[in-house]
Amino acid sequence: MKDQREFTRVGPHFDARIVIDNEPVGQVTTLDISMGGALVEYDGDINEGSHCQLVISLVNNPELNKITVLAHVARKDGNKLALEFDSVDVDSYQHLEKLVLLNATDPESVQDELDSHLGIKPSHKT
Repeated sequence: MKDQREFTRVGPHFDARIVIDNEPVGQVTTLDISMGGALVEYDGDINEGSHCQLVISLVNNPELNKITVLAHVARKDGNKLALEFDSVDVDSYQHLEKLVLLNATDPESVQDELDSHLGIKPSHKT
């Protein structure tokens, strides 16, 4: 069966947190991530359709080097949440793009995918 995903998923595991209404509600671990979403492990209570932020702190300086995306829970299966990304700021977009490219088995194919996709683009909010 052909994979219907729009973006290539990569498998590095990162510790992250879910934030709802500016309040952290729990820690998660990414199981895979793409430019369009992430599959995370989460033991807390959150409903499908809930809107949230996913905040992934990267190494070195977690407060400066982090990926923050607005997302919603597209699917919940036990302790696994499928988050679909709704928007991302420019800095986080660039970090996410690098993370995906560096962990992809075929970075050239992923770059072609990014160049040709009309989906998630960095928001230019100031």
